Amino acid sequence: MKNIVTKSFLIMLMVLFVGVGLSAQGQQVQPQAAAVVEQPLPALKVLSFYANFDPNKNPQKSIIEEVTGYQVEYFMLPQDTEKADEKLNITIASGSDYDILKLRPYQYYRLVKQGALQELDTVLAKSGPTLKSVIKPLSWEVAKYKGKTYAVPLSNERPNIANSIAIRKDLLDKAGLQVPKTLDEFTAVLRALKKFYPNLIPMTGPGRIDQQMYLNSFVPVIGGAFGIYNEWTDVDGELVHYVNMPGFKEYLAYMTGLYKEGLVDVDWPVNTLASCNEKFVSGKAVMDPYHYNDATANLTALKGNFPEVELVYINSLQGPRGAGVRIERKINYFICVPKSSPNAEHAIKFMDKMLEYENFEFLTLGQEGVHFTKQGTDFEPIMPIFNQERFWSYWYLMGIDEYKYPDMWLARIKKDAYQYANFKAINGNIAKEGHLDVTGFAPTVEAVANNQQSLRKQVDDFCIRVLVGTESIASYEAMAANWKKNGGDAMTTEMNAWYKEFVKTNGKITL
Repeated sequence: MKNIVTKSFLIMLMVLFVGVGLSAQGQQVQPQAAAVVEQPLPALKVLSFYANFDPNKNPQKSIIEEVTGYQVEYFMLPQDTEKADEKLNITIASGSDYDILKLRPYQYYRLVKQGALQELDTVLAKSGPTLKSVIKPLSWEVAKYKGKTYAVPLSNERPNIANSIAIRKDLLDKAGLQVPKTLDEFTAVLRALKKFYPNLIPMTGPGRIDQQMYLNSFVPVIGGAFGIYNEWTDVDGELVHYVNMPGFKEYLAYMTGLYKEGLVDVDWPVNTLASCNEKFVSGKAVMDPYHYNDATANLTALKGNFPEVELVYINSLQGPRGAGVRIERKINYFICVPKSSPNAEHAIKFMDKMLEYENFEFLTLGQEGVHFTKQGTDFEPIMPIFNQERFWSYWYLMGIDEYKYPDMWLARIKKDAYQYANFKAINGNIAKEGHLDVTGFAPTVEAVANNQQSLRKQVDDFCIRVLVGTESIASYEAMAANWKKNGGDAMTTEMNAWYKEFVKTNGKITL
């Protein structure tokens, strides 16, 4: 790699000594130094995930350049997953001219196995002191492949609960009903709503397909009552997939019963997020399975239609096998340097500069007293300037301070009162009602990469057929056996091999 000097430091390239001798006039000649030569920093090219804005026209770009000293040009992968993967594959195969790749976990593990990424341990030791100090050892461990580091890990902001069921409190009150706390109470409330409001849908859904289970039939809050919180569950030290958990068949039978009684949306199998939200905000449905990212748009639209509306949220229903929902703690992205880049050291220096705390706070939240206020670890956004000038700052992140950002990040949630109200309500008792995903730091093992997508579709299609009555729940064992035969057993074996080694090295994941 070329040893390119930075703008902020002048480096003497060479000192010429002519020796102590005599000039033509017989005078002694002193040693002379050559002139100092300064070279510019290289411009860096960054390829990242899709978002609905132009990162090269956003003011955040020039702010980052001013803080770090590096000129940066940003590029995005397509929004469609298949097209994004295709572009990434072509980019790597043809010799990428990017210096930094911000990859989703499955993309990272695929490219690192292909040998398409640079090993970064040496350059991190030399030029990444801040990165090494603010990112936790466990996250660095996950970024390793065969004992070497090939990426800067970017974890999710803080362990959090994202899922709930939003309920129209005003409609509950009018019907004389209370917020349910158990699965039996929940069923009773749905039946009472159907009777009291015969023209309304007691609960629409699913809308937003659960981000981990990828099932149209799955509602995380209801699944928790049957002990189904995550795709994989630690049962006495062994990872068990939800297909093989007894509670999942019971869950499917329960949801099928709701569908047959007309207690959930008849359009469930074909609903999209947009159609669910439209039914909820237009007053056609009383309940809607929620992710906190849905809260802002939905409640704003609801209040536009029903100014006196109130919402309540449930994230825990005590059922026959448990209660609560998943806590997400995971690596969201891996930030890598492709083999073809000559600027690995500068890429790390650039990221390291962004993570120096004063810079990190300024880049993510803005200027204290202008964009936010803070008292101790409590950060509050100042609106509307926070949204105007720091709305997209998360897209530009090149790692986070894992010790301080969890508190800082709440300012981003607080920038919208409706979103924060939902987030606060469902995370208020996270230690009791949340269930950590023990595979949050798992790599995409080969058997999972080869089989997961097709098996998810197999299970999803079966569940929908059972839900609408075109197939019997009695076929569940045959479906599960087929799942095992067609790659499920291979996934289970490889996931358990990873898990046992992970726990042996790092212990079990905790809050």
